[in-house]
Amino acid sequence: MRRILILLVLIAPLGILFPFLQDFPFPPLSNYSDLAISHYPNAIYLIQSLRDWQQIPLWSNTILSGYPFGADPLSGLWYLPGWIAYIFPLPLGLNLDVILHLLWGGIGVFFYLRKENKSDFSALAGAFVFELFSKTFAHYAAGHLTLVYAVAWTPWLFLCEKYFRKGRGYFLSGIILGLAALADVRWFAFLLSVWVAFTIYIWWLEKDGKALRLIIRIAISTALATLIAAPLIVPLIEFTRLTTRSALTPADNLALSLPPSYLANLVIPNFQAYAEWVIYPGGVALILALFGMSVPEFRKRNIFYIGTILVSLLIALGSTTPIGTLLFQLPGFDLLRVPSRIIFLLGWAFAILAADEIDFLIKLGPTEKRGKLPGTGLLIVAVSGFLLLIGLGLWIYTGDIPFSYLWGSSVTLMTTLLVLLRRSDRISGRSWVFMILVMICLDLGEVNFSNIHFRPAIEVLQEGEPESSIIALDKGELFRVYSPSYSLPQQTAVTNYLELADGIDPLQLKSYVAYMQNATGIPFLGYSVTLPPFRTAQPEIDNQGYIPNTKLLGQLNVKYIVSFFPLNDPNLVFQDKAGSSQVYKNKDYRPRVWIQSNLDPANPDFTQVTRLTWSPNKIEVNANHEGWLVFSEIDYPGWFAAIDGQPVEIARYNNLLRSVQLPPGEHTVELEFRPMSVYIGIGLSILGWLIFGGSLLPQGKKW
Repeated sequence: MRRILILLVLIAPLGILFPFLQDFPFPPLSNYSDLAISHYPNAIYLIQSLRDWQQIPLWSNTILSGYPFGADPLSGLWYLPGWIAYIFPLPLGLNLDVILHLLWGGIGVFFYLRKENKSDFSALAGAFVFELFSKTFAHYAAGHLTLVYAVAWTPWLFLCEKYFRKGRGYFLSGIILGLAALADVRWFAFLLSVWVAFTIYIWWLEKDGKALRLIIRIAISTALATLIAAPLIVPLIEFTRLTTRSALTPADNLALSLPPSYLANLVIPNFQAYAEWVIYPGGVALILALFGMSVPEFRKRNIFYIGTILVSLLIALGSTTPIGTLLFQLPGFDLLRVPSRIIFLLGWAFAILAADEIDFLIKLGPTEKRGKLPGTGLLIVAVSGFLLLIGLGLWIYTGDIPFSYLWGSSVTLMTTLLVLLRRSDRISGRSWVFMILVMICLDLGEVNFSNIHFRPAIEVLQEGEPESSIIALDKGELFRVYSPSYSLPQQTAVTNYLELADGIDPLQLKSYVAYMQNATGIPFLGYSVTLPPFRTAQPEIDNQGYIPNTKLLGQLNVKYIVSFFPLNDPNLVFQDKAGSSQVYKNKDYRPRVWIQSNLDPANPDFTQVTRLTWSPNKIEVNANHEGWLVFSEIDYPGWFAAIDGQPVEIARYNNLLRSVQLPPGEHTVELEFRPMSVYIGIGLSILGWLIFGGSLLPQGKKW
């Protein structure tokens, strides 16, 4: 009964999300969210593949004229807890999965703190701080679901490492690390680093055996994590080296570093803020942590968490600090971007520090209650009062106080007063901690709600619907659509079974980007997650004036071009005005598969095939002409071809597409996607789970 009650209490702060489960979350000042752009389309495509073709898709043609779905971290294919979302209608299922992960993270913090001999109330407070961390909610609003999933495993890893590391514990650490990597490999790099530091710290603190034994433990856990995550990691390594991601510059790596001025938001929350720069841990947690740090015993006991906060902030500052610049040049980290994402660790560290101070104040003895505040504690009181005086001064001279400043200073002052009241025994421990719990929820709840704008699903899925409705009238054959102005959003396209030559994804094949630079007529300057790039993030106007190459787009099976602005080209036939865009038909369009006498891209003569059957992992064609059979499909390792059941080599057409040479007569040609990297990854993962299963069997000598 107690456990059920605690679970219900932990769910309560997440109740602010319940009325919006069937909506799409967006940042308050943006029309774009990765949930709508990537996660929803990927989920829809996965469900469509299972329903229509009875295949788990390893290849996707939804965007970018095709890419290896199984190697894309945003596909969610290998993270099985993410499949919970597919049980329910979307986006309801995706929102529910986020709530379950937030709850899972809170439960992990609660159990960790209970193992630390903290009271139930203290542990609940720490769990609330972690569950409601403003950065996590801001990234949820931005649609970064996989980051939220991965961060939720953080407290469980620390719990396992500190209290279950003996014997089989390091195997369990490897499983948790592996699951976090499958959820989001970007968080895995940060999590692995801080976990190694924590492991060394615990070993040093408890003088737990020889250094060699420690190294072996770390190596085993890391190796097991790599095995568990191999279905994603192995294909991703193959994919990444072929993408523009492999050519990131130091400036690309350090993009969106935290501006130093944003450190003020540790105290003053950023309302309606950009997710990458949100760092507010909550005024309650901050003041409690600062009061705790005024005591030497507290600092000694929590030196690792204090150090985690300081180092995380230094790394988050990225290009403005030597440590951030150096870190993102190391192998592995040189493929990452956005140093400020390490700030997720602040939610964990402040949760532990706040809970420790709450526990101390709940259990204050008679001699401690009326004791003098340490000098640092007096400084906190002075600063809290000073913040209030500044606010009054602003009001007097300008007649206005920024709401964020008013909120932050008020929470700071109220928390300070509550601590003083508790220390002077003016309020009982139970009443005091109840008020602290309520304040944590109100403080972070208000900040989080300001950073999320929920939009009804019907509204989000109607974007680009007029354009897609016109194009959808053309049925009976496969074709692609291109837009220089993102006029046909990815979520709308996949819902209407339309395939795009453009797209938004952080991993884009170098060969495709080079081809599209010529095909779109738009200059590509450096790394971009959008194709085509948008220089000022204004798709409606950024690419105005660039005329696409209809022949090159035609070879990509692009039959329709949808543009917010007019396109003047004699090979583009205006079809209709739909919504805010013009729909054009490409006169140079080619079918998905055709036959021509040679591999010269300039050859205008081609013959259509008699039959084409397409599915995510297999394409079958009947052809009765001698020549080269050209597939308007991206060439990529893992595709195998056979003519009448006999394997043949795949040749590249125009340095991008697949083709095979046909002998005279009628033939059946099959292309099948059997990526060895995926099969190796699955095999390694099975091995990892078998090793973990073996670790659960009775053992003799333990590490």
